Amino acid sequence: MKALGELLRSAHIPLTFPHHSAIVTSLCTHSKECKAGSIFFGFQGQSSDGSRYAEEALQNGAILAIVDEEAPIDDHQSIIRVKNPHKTFALMSAAFHDNPQRELKLIAITGTDGKSSTADILHQLLSFEGMPTGLFSTTSIDDGTGKIPSPYRISTPEADLLYSFLDRCRSNRVEHVIIEATSHALSEEYSRLYGLSFEIGIITTLSGDHIEFHGSKEAYLEAKLSLLDMIRPQGHFISSIENQELKRCLRRSDPSIHIHILGRDHPYMVEEDTLHSVRGTFEGRSFTVNLGLSVLATNALLALLASSVITHKNPVELLPQLANVRPLKGRMQSVPNDKGVHIIIDYAHTIGAYERLFSFIRQIRGESRVITVMGAAGGRDKKKRSVLGSIASKESDILILTEEDPVYEDLRAINAMIEEGIASETCRVLEIDDRNLAIAEAIRLAEEGDIVLLLGKGHEQSIQRTNRSIPWDEEKAVLEVIG
Repeated sequence: MKALGELLRSAHIPLTFPHHSAIVTSLCTHSKECKAGSIFFGFQGQSSDGSRYAEEALQNGAILAIVDEEAPIDDHQSIIRVKNPHKTFALMSAAFHDNPQRELKLIAITGTDGKSSTADILHQLLSFEGMPTGLFSTTSIDDGTGKIPSPYRISTPEADLLYSFLDRCRSNRVEHVIIEATSHALSEEYSRLYGLSFEIGIITTLSGDHIEFHGSKEAYLEAKLSLLDMIRPQGHFISSIENQELKRCLRRSDPSIHIHILGRDHPYMVEEDTLHSVRGTFEGRSFTVNLGLSVLATNALLALLASSVITHKNPVELLPQLANVRPLKGRMQSVPNDKGVHIIIDYAHTIGAYERLFSFIRQIRGESRVITVMGAAGGRDKKKRSVLGSIASKESDILILTEEDPVYEDLRAINAMIEEGIASETCRVLEIDDRNLAIAEAIRLAEEGDIVLLLGKGHEQSIQRTNRSIPWDEEKAVLEVIG
């Protein structure tokens, strides 16, 4: 608990509020969770305006409500208007938890694809070195007490949850913390990571995504590249890409930052790529990583460079550790079976991920048939749906369209948009609404040697349908079919 005045000062808000000596018991973004001593934050969302619940929050005991300066509500002595409530929330959350970030070394990983894989591999590499490390990613969290599956559907949490997590990391004597940083979290609109300074910033890949939120590809890229501005002086930036946008941002970034570009500064080559492993060379030395798909090997090498920075060891010295890295759930995850079928679960849901995955499938499939189960999320970028259909159909013999997370959209309408892009006359297309039944049909149709791709859900533990969330486990769904 903290005095209200202390939290107001942390967010640079003048102490004009009459009760600044009051004790704050919690920070809330949901009015129904407010109690005596709470501060309520009414955020402007894409479909609702949280400021409209300020009165309810105050009635439930909140001592203060903080809203946007343009919020369409009446003024009140217990309401403060600010330019960006999300930034205020971040600063107050840090102060409420006694600024744990000041005693931790933070690593942020962003990119269109590969964030979770890179974060998980780096966490493994540091554990090999005997270094307890915090982790908050789409798939897993570890506050220093051991890695567990993430219970959240959000990759980068709101500030109150993030700082509560960092506080636990500090209490558990963790020194380094890996944070998966989404474009939403980095954006000016959400500013979930506002005020943080990173020892290391990593960008995996960059292509267009979440256009429905950012408004344009340029705005999306700007959000991702803003990570460069959050790296501390003398910190490190690591990436495998070198394009004009990145070069422009590097020119404006702190010149004291150490730049590591995989491929340019650290030559590597993939020599053999199979469904279950990748073999290659890094700075002239051989390596093997037990992850299918060469892009996962790239993620592993990015993690290796970060581990090298943290441990102060030459990356070549750490290279043999890649052979010990375990696959991440839902990322090119192979499910053993007695049918002799290659069943692969993968989280691929972006254009870039589809392009890399199906390019790989084209190289290794031989005479095998490819059966793909896919869908597209509702409420997301509709323009990419036909593109995903086009990419998948060119390398699939059978394409089964099903639910991913339809949310409030009509599933048939989503699948119709995917079908608009189907570019192969030889690809057989089926529509099976229920994902369990779609997976069962894909496996039933598969013969020995065939490849079955189950795309879009990966590690996720639920399917979002209209007004309800259905528990889900892709691997379990497969195992129930194959016995």
